Amino acid sequence: MTNMNSNEIRIGNLVYPKGSSTLSHVTGIFENLCCLSGINNKYSKHYLFEQISPIELSESILEKFKFKKDEHGYWWIEFDRRYLSLIPSQDGYWYPVLVQCPEVSSESEQHVSINRIKYAHQIQNLFFSISHLELVFETKIQINENAKN
Repeated sequence: MTNMNSNEIRIGNLVYPKGSSTLSHVTGIFENLCCLSGINNKYSKHYLFEQISPIELSESILEKFKFKKDEHGYWWIEFDRRYLSLIPSQDGYWYPVLVQCPEVSSESEQHVSINRIKYAHQIQNLFFSISHLELVFETKIQINENAKN
């Protein structure tokens, strides 16, 4: 499992405490440790950086970040006349492409490929870097009204 460093995470990033499948977010960063809280703020605990693990990007994580899947299997999210597209790969990585929509109809879209990523905190950091917005992680449980006992 991959170790994390203080220079690659930000407050709000999603991680796992090592040996746990409990989704947590970073609430504090210190010299050699960080503070994690459960998604529903049910606990807060300090961990050394070697005691936390990144969360691999998956379709379910992207859905909770409000990305949408297109007919080509690419995932994307729109913001401020731009969108960020993620192209899945067989090697477990995702290849991000930033697309600037044209300002006038005679221009074409501008595409910029960015280094491949693999983890939730990387897409959170990338999205914040290019948009100055936080990705919102949806934690509400959807209840199927048609399923009645």
